[in-house]
Amino acid sequence: MKELNIDDKMFTERSFMSEISKAKNDLVEPEEYAKRTNNEIRKEVISNVYTLYQKKLMENNALDFDDIINYTIKILMSDVEALEYYSEKFKYVLVDEYQDTNRAQFTLITILSARNRKYYSSRR
Repeated sequence: MKELNIDDKMFTERSFMSEISKAKNDLVEPEEYAKRTNNEIRKEVISNVYTLYQKKLMENNALDFDDIINYTIKILMSDVEALEYYSEKFKYVLVDEYQDTNRAQFTLITILSARNRKYYSSRR
């Protein structure tokens, strides 16, 4: 926020982190988020922060919690051998609190279990 000269009285760190996490959970990357701002000032500011945040993570060779799932999805979707390996390794996928899964988590579950079509929720 300091680097972008954003007034912390108008925007809170928590609001940025919440919105960025929500975007990541919906599998929306910074470039796509920027396209969806609809010229709303608040969303444009969030877009700038999201873009810079991802750039800083990359520069520091770091991931946040949401990125762990999202990069796993990217790897599994782009590397057939990795997908085959993990699909074979995890023949069954048990999902606790399935009703609370977000899009990214659901995508990961679907990719991992597609080969065997064996996934179960602890709540039926």
